[in-house]
Amino acid sequence: MIIKKPTFIDKEVDCICDACGDSLYIKVAGERIKEGGQLSAEFGFASDGEDGNRYQVDLCQKCFFSTISSIKKRRNLLSLFAEDFEQPDETFGKVND
Repeated sequence: MIIKKPTFIDKEVDCICDACGDSLYIKVAGERIKEGGQLSAEFGFASDGEDGNRYQVDLCQKCFFSTISSIKKRRNLLSLFAEDFEQPDETFGKVND
């Protein structure tokens, strides 16, 4: 016996960059493909006033790499005043599976 139950399925139809407002979807060979990244954080009881807060920012590819560039620049500035601080290279933040 087949038993059916009506269900509602949420389907993502678009994702907007939280920095510039562009869509993360691009057309490639007639297909819509999502290209972008997320910046996310979760803070716990040891945080400075952010206990329990979670953040997630969707970024298009251009804004994502602009953000990575800003982080690298900050790290480079901090490394000017520290002896044992490693400067970021082209693999900074990259995770290869």
